[in-house]
Amino acid sequence: MKIPYFCSYIPVELLTACGHEVVDISLFENEKYSLEYSCSLHDNICSYAKYLFSKIIDDDHQFDFVIVPKVCDAMKQLHSSLCYSGKIKSFLLDVPGRTGDQSAKYLSSQYVSLLKKIAPDFTGTRKLNTGDARASSAQLLNSDEADRCSIKIGIAGSSYSPALFRDIFKTFNAGGIFLRHCGHGIVSPGERQFPPTASLEEELLQLARYSLQNTICPRSDGGSLTNYIIAEIEKQQLAGLIFTTLKFCDFYAFELEKLKNILPAGFPCLYLENDLSVNSDEQNVTRIEAFMENIMSGKPTTKKPRARAVAPSEIYSIGLDVGSTTTKGIMLKNGQEIIASIIIPTSINMKDSADAAFGRLMEQSSIGKKIFSGRSIPVTAERPFRTGSRPRK
Repeated sequence: MKIPYFCSYIPVELLTACGHEVVDISLFENEKYSLEYSCSLHDNICSYAKYLFSKIIDDDHQFDFVIVPKVCDAMKQLHSSLCYSGKIKSFLLDVPGRTGDQSAKYLSSQYVSLLKKIAPDFTGTRKLNTGDARASSAQLLNSDEADRCSIKIGIAGSSYSPALFRDIFKTFNAGGIFLRHCGHGIVSPGERQFPPTASLEEELLQLARYSLQNTICPRSDGGSLTNYIIAEIEKQQLAGLIFTTLKFCDFYAFELEKLKNILPAGFPCLYLENDLSVNSDEQNVTRIEAFMENIMSGKPTTKKPRARAVAPSEIYSIGLDVGSTTTKGIMLKNGQEIIASIIIPTSINMKDSADAAFGRLMEQSSIGKKIFSGRSIPVTAERPFRTGSRPRK
């Protein structure tokens, strides 16, 4: 069978031992969402789950079976939506949050249930190499060019688009070191094989114990993610760290607070939230550039020149708050003068409410669409617009 891989808790070693084809869909450069997921997944849910839904049901991949680790509410809803779609069979792998022996025994029992679905006649193998399949694939994100740069910035946290960071770092003659994320969280202590006399039950128990103890995930009680990031900062001699999280993902936000207490005093760290869409790219680019300028200000380096448009004297901003009962909106000129404000009832679809509020604000103001200078700007509940680049100090 053809099975997608997108989480470190998916037992790749077991799947390959059963003869199934495993396809990595967690390394994404360009995100293209299908509108179909909006019918199955709520707007206020992890964007990674939406991304996975569109990838898994995409006819181009033609997956036969999917294993969804039960590690958060978003993954549970992803499993339910896949089952409801009727396009693919899905197995919910219940992963414990602790790393003890009882947790390993429970996870191994989950492997037994999984084998009944994907390989009922499987009797075991002596070639279950732990960590070999997963640990190397994360290196695809990094390059020799980044390693040769004198200024290296670490990017850690949840899923992210590597291209966004690479393009910005090039303008500062810096390199990005991408640390492992949701799809590639295994740190391998080296290739290991099970004893020749191990039974199937013993093999599955060893695999479960290894997965729980060596997976870098913020939901684990071992604190492995924070320890791994601190070790990589020292090993790679990173000049700064960008910690990314997805909207509506609490695990990584909590982990960041623990990380801040351990980071060296004054170490540059940027917290970046995204939703894996182009709607937040402009804001993130501005924040990353400001972060890089702060790091470079004390280092002897030359930034590559980049053409910038001349900023108009007037900057307009729109803020929208889509609540459960009402949607509020306001338009400001130069961050001070209120041009328009509205309060309207929230409809069933939050995007429709945001679009309606945006339209009402444009109607109240005398600005119209001339400020866009012919550009088409997507409308979302959290996207500000402006007529020029932000003034820099």
